[in-house]
Amino acid sequence: MLSTPEQAALVPFAGSPTITVDGEDLFPSDGGTSDLACRIYYTPDGLAGLPTVDQLIEAIERHER
Repeated sequence: MLSTPEQAALVPFAGSPTITVDGEDLFPSDGGTSDLACRIYYTPDGLAGLPTVDQLIEAIERHER
């Protein structure tokens, strides 16, 4: 868990929540920030503060390959 901008600057971080497995962002983007800011995800229903469960499952499966 990141609590300061200094911590965020040391890791790949694109806003909160950034969901990682083995240190890899499951939803990589060109955006990076050291601000403790909110992250927006593109979902089938539009922009949201979290990916859908199906998107999470797909991202984890991609990561495992």
